[in-house]
Amino acid sequence: MKNMNIKFQNKPGEELVDKYRKKLEKFLSAHNISISINLWDSPLRIESYVNGDLDEIKNIWIEKIVIESSQFGKLPVCLFNNGIDESLDEQELWRDAYNIQDQIYKKLKLTHMFPGELGWENDPYWKLWNFNPNKIK
Repeated sequence: MKNMNIKFQNKPGEELVDKYRKKLEKFLSAHNISISINLWDSPLRIESYVNGDLDEIKNIWIEKIVIESSQFGKLPVCLFNNGIDESLDEQELWRDAYNIQDQIYKKLKLTHMFPGELGWENDPYWKLWNFNPNKIK
């Protein structure tokens, strides 16, 4: 059996969760939302097998993430990464924000404007792209 790495092995501390939450709120600042993150006391353990052999273990510590806005009230959202730890880089955080923004647009039954359309620069959808760490400058 190979040396098993456990993704999100340790429960994220309050400081790390707060840092992550603030970064998401910054990335999504055009939507004027607040974010709350609730963690489980014990993780949900997900084991992945390939050809009958244990391949990966992932601990899910996040019970729920709820975003709130005066525009749509409270909305529970899902994350791209399923967890928070020190290994998450800016691009992964941005991807979580992108995923949350997509859920906001679905909730509001909105379609973002495309570049070239009149007024597209004012569409909050594109404000997130200003924070993309891989943005070509």
